[in-house]
Amino acid sequence: MKGSRLLFSGLALIFGLFVVAMSLASANQVVSYGGSASAKSFYLSGKILPDHLVYPLVAIVDRVVLTIAPVQEKIQLQLAYCCIRLDYARDLLAKGQSGMAMAALTKSQKYCGLAAQQILDHEIQGDLRRQVVDELAQNIEQTQNLIFEFSPDQCGFANQLHQHNQFLLDQLKAE
Repeated sequence: MKGSRLLFSGLALIFGLFVVAMSLASANQVVSYGGSASAKSFYLSGKILPDHLVYPLVAIVDRVVLTIAPVQEKIQLQLAYCCIRLDYARDLLAKGQSGMAMAALTKSQKYCGLAAQQILDHEIQGDLRRQVVDELAQNIEQTQNLIFEFSPDQCGFANQLHQHNQFLLDQLKAE
């Protein structure tokens, strides 16, 4: 009796997961980024970009990991997320999704700026500080080149973040 109950429970769980997977595969969410609507889609490839249906789960996991990480590990993660989001921005631009690409670009800038700010706040010296200075300088250069691929009306916030990150870079180099 107990064995058959366990079997039926397992089958019900598998069926439920199948229904959820099929729902995700057939859903068509629409999200607005910077005034332009973009449809979320389900695709199978090496990267889960922000236009993927399961991307919100990836973002939640990233946030949880950042929340529980100690300061130095958090800085390393922010630098990694900075590079990943910059790649997302390029990939989304290539797919013609400029609104989502701009959102990914500004997230990249924010992560890099947060890493730099934490270095300053915690007065961290050494290899980690040098790594943040190098990544921030690269991010500033790459972001500046990428901003030119957007329309001028999309670039306001990205330009502000660009200037703020340049200010943080100057502070890091001065100390």
